[in-house]
Amino acid sequence: MRGPYFKAWLFCAVLLAALAGDSLARSKSVAEPGQASRADMPAVETNDILPYKSYLLAYESMSTADRLREREMKEDAAALYDEALKTFQRLASNYPMWQTNLVAFRINYCREELDKTLNLKKNGPDRQNAVNPTASPPRPSESSRPADSHEQPGETNEVAGKIREAAGLEQAGDFKGALELYKAVLAQDKQHLAALGGAGRCFLRLGMVDEARDILFQWCVIPSPDNSINSLLALILCHDRQYSKAIQLVEITLKEDNSNAAARVILGVALAGMGQTDAAISEMQKALALNPRLSEAHYNLACLMLKKEPGKISIAAIHYQNALKFGATPDPALARLLQR
Repeated sequence: MRGPYFKAWLFCAVLLAALAGDSLARSKSVAEPGQASRADMPAVETNDILPYKSYLLAYESMSTADRLREREMKEDAAALYDEALKTFQRLASNYPMWQTNLVAFRINYCREELDKTLNLKKNGPDRQNAVNPTASPPRPSESSRPADSHEQPGETNEVAGKIREAAGLEQAGDFKGALELYKAVLAQDKQHLAALGGAGRCFLRLGMVDEARDILFQWCVIPSPDNSINSLLALILCHDRQYSKAIQLVEITLKEDNSNAAARVILGVALAGMGQTDAAISEMQKALALNPRLSEAHYNLACLMLKKEPGKISIAAIHYQNALKFGATPDPALARLLQR
């Protein structure tokens, strides 16, 4: 952990982008907590490998379609929703007993999003017209979506508006502005989940770890009913080197959503912190199987591979280049080690 290759907090810090996107950009593509359709993904047994691979292919198409639709690339998004829909349907037909509820939910989601996208393509509003205030807010891209931008039942229009505005500022990189709005909501309701999660993320993005720890551990129920908050708490615990506690929180998230790639990375960080390098590498590889574009997993694998097998610099270098390709911040120290 304390060698020149391994920077546990850096691993945690770069994960914030994923938490703002990959794990909860799916607030619409994954059922709300407690719904039956949010079935657990099982451990992959030998007889599950083929359906599991089909699921991952369809899921990647669906996730990419989500990002393209947000960028208003409607034709490409529609094609990928259609591709994902057909793959999920074939999966249901070929393996009718495999994760029935989860596959059915994905099929319905893809069908609904395809219909919406085709309708947008056909009847797209004039961009010069005012935005319909009753319409659902656009979904930010997976790399930048604030995790907790959904509204909570029973909240006022004023509070919901502040949360949406804060989410937009967070997406744009204005973490100080977003933080002020989240804090304004918390002044009225100290246990507002969306505001707590948003404030925690903003504090961490601003390097204010102590403040993030104070607000989350003081006001959150642990474990939280919101898995995005559990992930933030786990990141802070990793920073504090309380790896076993971090693992307990991350496992709660993975029990509900075994396909959560960002949670896999956090688990890998915690395992690496405990010196379990092989297990950490395995979790990073699982994360990439779920999302090959997850820069944090590529970055961590570069560090872990270099730590475990210094002779295989070429493999570590490939992962580092992929990390940069998919948006990671350059690490000059790691780059120098890879050039030796």
